[in-house]
Amino acid sequence: MIYEDFKKLTTDRTIRAIIGMNRETFNSLVPYFSDAYHEIQEERYENKEIKRIPTGGKQGVFSSHAEQLFFVLY
Repeated sequence: MIYEDFKKLTTDRTIRAIIGMNRETFNSLVPYFSDAYHEIQEERYENKEIKRIPTGGKQGVFSSHAEQLFFVLY
């Protein structure tokens, strides 16, 4: 997968060309993205758009919030 190749990159110039920011900024953005994702899920639950907050079960295509953020930026 593309994210696995991205994790192996070492030069900031290449990383910046792919996602528009350096790795340090990307890594600092992941917790904020994760918090926002959980807030949106809770809001959807409160508005009865979904019946329960997803916690377990089958893994999706993106197994981590870092992968989801990478996909959005890519």
